[in-house]
Amino acid sequence: MKKILLIIVAIITMLSFMSCTKEEVNVLSDYPPMVYWNDQNYMIQDRTLNVSEDDLVVIGKILKVLDPSDKLTENASSNEFEVGAILYTLLVMMSMRR
Repeated sequence: MKKILLIIVAIITMLSFMSCTKEEVNVLSDYPPMVYWNDQNYMIQDRTLNVSEDDLVVIGKILKVLDPSDKLTENASSNEFEVGAILYTLLVMMSMRR
């Protein structure tokens, strides 16, 4: 009887030590500001370009906004811009692709 009681006390003690030593792991789950367009993620960067309106071509609008913790998988979606935000490309960039 004493052996069983001693084993039970030892198990309870071990379990209490194990629960006290668990460390909480904080995982950052937010994705950086992005736009998903033509099956590709584009990261949003704070850059200012000096271009004229003649050098810009409208390629579409943001149709869906997701939470920053959600992965973008749908075209015309963003985790930063509002629905209806207009997306542009530069004519210079289009001529470089050809």
